[in-house]
Amino acid sequence: MPLSRQGICTRIPKAGLAMHVPRSSSYSENQERDKIVLEKETFGAMQKLNQSWYETCHTVAQSTFDMQGRSVQYMQSILTDGIETLKGHIEITRHLLSIANKPQEQQDSLQSLMEGSVEVCLRTVSYVQRTVERGGETYRGNAEAMRELSETLLKKAQEQQSMLWS
Repeated sequence: MPLSRQGICTRIPKAGLAMHVPRSSSYSENQERDKIVLEKETFGAMQKLNQSWYETCHTVAQSTFDMQGRSVQYMQSILTDGIETLKGHIEITRHLLSIANKPQEQQDSLQSLMEGSVEVCLRTVSYVQRTVERGGETYRGNAEAMRELSETLLKKAQEQQSMLWS
């Protein structure tokens, strides 16, 4: 009985089969190399994205602190100016009370009372005017900061989107 019929192979394997084994190990090495390159690219993209998010958060925080600072300065100026206005009202009121307590001619008392009342009204109007002007300046400053922040956030969002999809 020939050897090939007994289950023993006497022939040399075809060259195609022998070449197939090295190809699969070469293919596996290429896959592994591609996987490593892809992981490095992904890691780099994630680092860029994290940096962009950090910068975005920093920008938002800085803008918030700047707006809060302007608002605090505005409130301090209102309080300081209001206190000074009230001190002026107190001086005028004391003066008017001293005039009212002195026996003088009615005409002089009435004239002083009118002048004092007009001065109180003028000071109050001036205080309100300064408060509104400073409030407008603060509002404009904060609105400008919000506009700049919106533009920055839009740019950052576009950068982040391009990082994610590229």
